[in-house]
Amino acid sequence: YVKAFGGPFFLAGGLKLVHDTCMFMGPMLLNRLIKYLSDPSQPLSVGLQLVLALFAVNFFMSTCLRQYFWWCYRVGMNLRSSVVCGVWGKTLNISSAGLTRRTGGEI
Repeated sequence: YVKAFGGPFFLAGGLKLVHDTCMFMGPMLLNRLIKYLSDPSQPLSVGLQLVLALFAVNFFMSTCLRQYFWWCYRVGMNLRSSVVCGVWGKTLNISSAGLTRRTGGEI
């Protein structure tokens, strides 16, 4: 299952890592914005850059989280489908007499 579903799952893990990194960047940018507001001698362009960076980080963080959930859901549904197909195929190979001797968990 790792060969079949490992790539998308690790991609989702990378997106989650980016999301978690962006979560640390938000408070750091907010701290710099507060320092900017307490010093009136700094130019307006610095404040605008900080606000734009804060917006971009939050937007990117939200996008990565949504993509993470979508990829995990997709991998989960594909994994579930492959397990159901495997059980179904195994059930078709067993005779009716064999089915009566085995429980659902043994199949």
